[in-house]
Amino acid sequence: MLAMQITSKDELNPSDYVLIKKDDLELLQQHIVELAEQADLTGQWWTLKEVTERYHISREWLLNNILFVPKFEKILHYKAVMYDGDGGGRGYMFEPQGFSDFMKKWFPDIAKQKKYRRDKHD
Repeated sequence: MLAMQITSKDELNPSDYVLIKKDDLELLQQHIVELAEQADLTGQWWTLKEVTERYHISREWLLNNILFVPKFEKILHYKAVMYDGDGGGRGYMFEPQGFSDFMKKWFPDIAKQKKYRRDKHD
């Protein structure tokens, strides 16, 4: 049985509403989140500042634990990161999808390493 409570004096027009199962609503909401994340990974390359803000890490942490690590430099170079001097001294630029994929794959290992160091202001 379907029950509906009206909490104001406004009339409800049934043709203005759609009834869906709660599970279906949750799936739709998750799909919207996934689409928003996908849209965020397309388009312009990210700057170093955008990456540090997005991942809540300091510039120094990013440099010391990812960008200056030879293993990761080989993985990222020209695929997900353009390094200093590559584009006329523009600094670091990050391809959103490639860098996001890298972080999903490698961040658990990176975070476990002992050389991780927090800055005083983190």
